Amino acid sequence: MDQTNFNPETCSLDELKARIDELENTEEFYNTMQLSTKIFINSVYGVFGTAFFNLADSDIAESITLQGQDLIKFSVIEINDYINNLWNKDYEGHKRIADRLKKIFGDSFNYDQFLESAKKNKISLETAQVYGDSVVGDSWITLSDDSFMMISDLFNEGTDTEIDQFGKERVKSNRSIYCVDLTTGKIDKKPIKYVMRHKVNKRLYKVFNDYTYVVCTEDHSLLKYYDTNFKEVKPDDIDKDTFLFLKGENDLLCVSGFSVECVSNRNVAYVYDIEVDSDTDNYHNFFANGILVHNTDSVSKDTIIRTKKHVDGITIEDFYEENSEKDVFEIKTESGKIIRYNKNDKVKVKRSDKIIYVYPDDILYEDEIFT
Repeated sequence: MDQTNFNPETCSLDELKARIDELENTEEFYNTMQLSTKIFINSVYGVFGTAFFNLADSDIAESITLQGQDLIKFSVIEINDYINNLWNKDYEGHKRIADRLKKIFGDSFNYDQFLESAKKNKISLETAQVYGDSVVGDSWITLSDDSFMMISDLFNEGTDTEIDQFGKERVKSNRSIYCVDLTTGKIDKKPIKYVMRHKVNKRLYKVFNDYTYVVCTEDHSLLKYYDTNFKEVKPDDIDKDTFLFLKGENDLLCVSGFSVECVSNRNVAYVYDIEVDSDTDNYHNFFANGILVHNTDSVSKDTIIRTKKHVDGITIEDFYEENSEKDVFEIKTESGKIIRYNKNDKVKVKRSDKIIYVYPDDILYEDEIFT
């Protein structure tokens, strides 16, 4: 099959199946090759590192692990260099990403705003959000006073509505809910940070047993029991032997025997999510219809970062608000010297043993500044 003109949107079903088979065979071939290479390298490392081998040489064994470390460090340097120095100039890359996001989010995605932000080397903070885990509006949420409230009603009573470029709405709430400390397995009460709502065009799945159910999106994560720990699981991966968690009167119940069925095939609908207010990442969950579900995975605007100026830390949101309006930056060197830079100046720094040039607002805490 000529792949140069292959178009999955216009090809026949037979051509598409043939293409899938070809790609699966290609994947299997390269996976076998990389696995064989990995086993061979591990074997070489092991044989040279054992004292029972006549030609054992610890230096050779160590060089293998050091080469792996060097490749990782090199990848970090190259990726950081691209993000810090080339990303804002990669207009074709911006357009490819924007085209993809437009297909996913439709009219709710602000295409022009994304491209403009990319040129300034500052993608909107909201693009760091990963909107996958969501439940339907009539899901009953267990509140901290042991009462129940539909998640859509929680959203509707919220205040201070914010809407991002993807059409994701967030409201604040003064209520608290039950959630679980995933490090200890203890049920706890936490205040709601915000309730979220957005429209999706995804399949909806009903996960149910004889006592309760929850309807969620196809990429939603519930929490299952796995090897004495909590592990995320999507609806497609749940079967009768999967143990999910239900809220008991005072503790968690671990229950199997769930079934899954698709109840909506890509109809546009509102789905909802909850983020709790916590100092740790242990509480990314809540109970929907009594079933423990995982909430949105995201990089929050409240994430703390450190800079040369903010040694003790500053939230990402405050950092960008502070620097987006500044024309002059004051940078303090390790010797205590204050240097002024215009916002468009390129500053020579040493980062991860590599000399690069960055804008003043892109200087990291660990950078060594050349004056």
